[in-house]
Amino acid sequence: MSENHYPDANDSDLNTLRMECLVILERCLTDHDLGPFVRFVESQVSREEPPVSVLRMLTDDLVDRLEACNAAQQRLIADSAGRIMELSGYDAAPWFSAINADRAVIGLTRVLLPRISQSMAQLSTEDQRLLIDYLHQRQAEGRALIRRRQTLREAYALVDEWSSALGIVSAQRRWHAHGREHFVQNIRH
Repeated sequence: MSENHYPDANDSDLNTLRMECLVILERCLTDHDLGPFVRFVESQVSREEPPVSVLRMLTDDLVDRLEACNAAQQRLIADSAGRIMELSGYDAAPWFSAINADRAVIGLTRVLLPRISQSMAQLSTEDQRLLIDYLHQRQAEGRALIRRRQTLREAYALVDEWSSALGIVSAQRRWHAHGREHFVQNIRH
């Protein structure tokens, strides 16, 4: 997780709440349905004292997960290029680097396979089948990563929006509860 400090980040209740939310998020990522996560976050936001720090920690968690997803996709592309070279002798690295990572993953069988057909002609039928199966498997893994990343982006947008809005509301409440002078003094110190 990112190295940010939150005033109540050590509170065990808030950490438990954060962990509960992450468990729900993982289930949503598996089921490809963000609904339970949205309902959980909205239930927290509607509380009398919404846990703004938990939402901020969640945005960090989501950023970390997005970065991990991007890194996994880059590994998938690099591994695929290496394996294609190993199996067929075709250097796919220039093709992968010339296009968007999502398009590269999606185009493994539809676009790349015809490009390596000459190299494949020199392979045995068994090795051709092995390469085709490998490309289909990697393409499926890549599509799953793309879906996961899209769901994480949606979750991040939701949590970030609520966190920002609640931060403003919280500041307004403190402003009105403690008066302008007290609030300004706290900002200065």
